[in-house]
Amino acid sequence: MACIRKALPIVLAGLAFAAQQPASACYDRTFCLKWQPMLIDEGFGDVYTVPGHAYGARVTLIRPPPEPPLSTFLDENGCMTFKTQFAFGHKVVVYSEARVGTPPQWIKAVRQEVYNGASEPRTWIVDLHGIAADDVMTHTIVDQATDPLASIMAVTTLIMVRFGNLGVIPLEPQTPDHKPNLEVLFRDYKAGADGTCDGIGLGPDSYNKKFVIAHEMGHWLKCEWGGNFPPETKDYSYGDAPNPPPNPPCRFGGVEAFDLNGKEIVTSANQHGIRSAEWSTSAAKEGFAHFIAAATFNEVDIPDGDGVFRYYKAIDTEMFPEYADLKAASYRISLLGGTALESPLGGENRWTENRCPDDWAVDEVSTELDWLRFFWRFLTKGVDNKPTLSDVLEFFAYAKETGSALWPINGTNVWPQLELIMDDSPGFFQFLPRFQEANEVMGVYNDDTGA
Repeated sequence: MACIRKALPIVLAGLAFAAQQPASACYDRTFCLKWQPMLIDEGFGDVYTVPGHAYGARVTLIRPPPEPPLSTFLDENGCMTFKTQFAFGHKVVVYSEARVGTPPQWIKAVRQEVYNGASEPRTWIVDLHGIAADDVMTHTIVDQATDPLASIMAVTTLIMVRFGNLGVIPLEPQTPDHKPNLEVLFRDYKAGADGTCDGIGLGPDSYNKKFVIAHEMGHWLKCEWGGNFPPETKDYSYGDAPNPPPNPPCRFGGVEAFDLNGKEIVTSANQHGIRSAEWSTSAAKEGFAHFIAAATFNEVDIPDGDGVFRYYKAIDTEMFPEYADLKAASYRISLLGGTALESPLGGENRWTENRCPDDWAVDEVSTELDWLRFFWRFLTKGVDNKPTLSDVLEFFAYAKETGSALWPINGTNVWPQLELIMDDSPGFFQFLPRFQEANEVMGVYNDDTGA
């Protein structure tokens, strides 16, 4: 990143002509960028917070002429060191894109407006006012309520860095160089957040919640490993089936959602919730994404360690007062859980069996809460034969490729089929006892129905 010297005319004493002389020498100068995210679920007992460093952000540094612009990505600290002979006159164009993780993943965030469709990535212009030689200047990009891409960039890049540190990003990027590995689409007019293998979508009620973003990136991560759950052949939510859950604690209803202008919008959030009875495929898929979010913001290497998952849907407790305890706890959920006498955050273990007895009689039914804790216990219980998060993802990839014949025909009874695949696998058989133990404690499958 060498600079080009600018020659200035200087009149030499005793001479009648002007000579050219470099204005100054080139020096290393450093700037760092930070996002200032607006999050409503930061600091709820989770270990890993969002410091806002602009990890790997794509930038173009514009230097005073004749020094040419420099286009690059910031380093793992959100910083860039460059050479220049000037202390003033620098501008930085910052894009809502970044390359982070191991291996590096290209993240691109765009905003989709209701009338204009998808726009180009957002850019910010940062003026670097006076960088002394060998100095470091830090600039914070302040997020705006009407333009939340800075929050989205802060959270998605941190999560991808965390995925890299956990060793769960596939060894080879799954997309060609001309296409982002993860495209984040922010919709300013529609609620909901749908994770796919191509990217994630965030609505105006979710961009400021790091756990929902990690949840959607959990869907993306699982797709990248190729181990998706089989497609559902029934309604997504058991509550939308012809016979809805008769037990009020096992139904769900969210509060109204609004766009950035305060207008009420239609949302699909009421289809399912953390403690609502659902078909097992849906509950397992959503519970696994909760689990990835929990592993992102909590320590996974402590045997029998607890953690906090912060649920992200606002629940209408006037219509569903059974959720008052969850709301009173700021929607925090203990990952270890406990018995009813211990009053664990989020509700007791084996929630479907203990609180939804009529629904529990249907062997295809479970809840996201039980699956979240099932996966956490499977990963963290004890010290013997403890899998890594990579092992868990590799197992699902194996289940899809090698054990596809054992997938449930009706797409609803997930756990017993996974048990059969694990029992038949020479690479994952060692984890079968803890897989069975996690189900015994957390109850994601009711084998008493005889099905």
